[in-house]
Amino acid sequence: MTTNVLIAPDSLSVDATTNRDGSTAHIAEKIADDLLRASQGDAAYHLSGALHTLIGTSEKSGLGPLSAQRCAELLDALAGAENAVLSVFSKQDQAHARLSLRAFRNVIEWWAAIAPGMTPPKIEYERKLRLRWLQNACFNASLLDELASRAKQRRATILRDLRKIGFANG
Repeated sequence: MTTNVLIAPDSLSVDATTNRDGSTAHIAEKIADDLLRASQGDAAYHLSGALHTLIGTSEKSGLGPLSAQRCAELLDALAGAENAVLSVFSKQDQAHARLSLRAFRNVIEWWAAIAPGMTPPKIEYERKLRLRWLQNACFNASLLDELASRAKQRRATILRDLRKIGFANG
């Protein structure tokens, strides 16, 4: 398991997650990259990052027009990450996660419908709440994974030290 440094969801500025001009292409690439990484492992951490970028950008500077090709790439990346993301949740929470993933898909499609020159609208409030729930749930799952990993490392270190002084058998 890769240990990631976690950053509180609201502590990153959009400029830290995008290039200097915050271009739509760069934002979409960052989200697609996080979704791809989510499908390959550490799904909670990377999906939380993708949602952080999407929500943060829409709140701070708005989302510019997204091409049909980028939309298709993002939808494919999200579909590829879906099973890995759902595996993070209990059966009880998977229903919420599915609804939130559907909201994520809807927002990507909505983003692609923004016409060039149009003032970017804000994400509809209920969808934003679902995205926030998913972001927070993934972030919390990632924190729990990191705590478990650190506890395992600590136990291994303690056992190794006890073996060195003859208190534990191999």
